[in-house]
Amino acid sequence: MPIDIGSSVDLSWEAPAGNTVAVTVLRPDGSDVTPNLAESDGTFTATTIADLAGRYLVTWNDSTATEKYVDTFEVWPADPRMLISLDDAVQHLQWRAPDVQEHGDTIRLYIAAATPIIEDLVGAVIKRTVVQYADGGRTGVALWERPDEIISIEVDGTEVTDCVTNMQAAIVYRGRYGEQFAEGRQIVKITYTTGAAQIAPNIQLATRELVRHLWQVGQQVLTGQPIEYGDRPMGTTPSGFAVPKRVIELCASTYSLPGTA
Repeated sequence: MPIDIGSSVDLSWEAPAGNTVAVTVLRPDGSDVTPNLAESDGTFTATTIADLAGRYLVTWNDSTATEKYVDTFEVWPADPRMLISLDDAVQHLQWRAPDVQEHGDTIRLYIAAATPIIEDLVGAVIKRTVVQYADGGRTGVALWERPDEIISIEVDGTEVTDCVTNMQAAIVYRGRYGEQFAEGRQIVKITYTTGAAQIAPNIQLATRELVRHLWQVGQQVLTGQPIEYGDRPMGTTPSGFAVPKRVIELCASTYSLPGTA
């Protein structure tokens, strides 16, 4: 279940009543906390605050029985990078209120998982800042994604302002007349934003279709052979994700950079 940053996380473990039990939570920054424990008929409970994004390691230790139990939970960042809202997905799945109550948290995971698959087809969609390093000794640097804005360009720690950027081709040139970046490994640092402030309608609909497909494959029974997804026509993204062809068709009018998505 997705856990939002800042939430309280309830922990529990069963051990014989009266045993000496402790719990330690290792946080993403390497620090650990030991929440206060409560015990009722052999069920030990504690609460911790998920104030950092990342992976938490929970270790239960029953010193009476010399037993340990380890579990983990993942806390989402402030922006979990979801292309559509929970309401969008619920509407597309045609769920009723009881369905949302039972599966709402789970479907948020499917929505977040759909984002990198869609971006594999069309390139960056959600706006973000990218820091890209490159070797010098060349006239230009091909960016990983099509930039929305070039924030800064540094060469060996010194900012340069006379570079030329082809925004559509996503290439930063050292100059107008074939000048080269200074020689050196990973000395060119380019900071830029990519993605868009508004998500195109075809991308929104493609994401809805992909979430519906992921949910049906993961939670429901399809007709035909499951490995073939029934009679649903399938295709693949550049990285090999299996997606319905309808998703690919909806994304077709939004072009990514060849070989860089």
